[in-house]
Amino acid sequence: MRSFSFVAAVIVVAFALAGCSSETPTPTQTPPADVIGQTLLVARPALPSGGLLILDLSTPVAGVPPTYTDGLSEGRWTVVAQCTTSQSELLGVIPSEAASPEVLRKAAADDYARMLSGCVS
Repeated sequence: MRSFSFVAAVIVVAFALAGCSSETPTPTQTPPADVIGQTLLVARPALPSGGLLILDLSTPVAGVPPTYTDGLSEGRWTVVAQCTTSQSELLGVIPSEAASPEVLRKAAADDYARMLSGCVS
């Protein structure tokens, strides 16, 4: 009976201590999914639905004219930059055909995040 009481006391203490831990993270504290190198078609569902801003980085990254239009042909756009500000999630995209291995390597190293207004890399 003593060992049962001891085990029960340990369980009660464990639950009490768990209740004293830090608060459950709010959605704003949860880091966004890393979507660098993915197409918008794959990336968009992994990100918060509100406050998503998509910027066309075609010219500075790939040297081609910007042609991104929100919601059209999302499978043809690759995410090369990502950051979170206090108000939104920012993504920089280029046409997928311009996403060379070198561009994707630089994107993975956060080289293009500085191109997103409000982001500091």
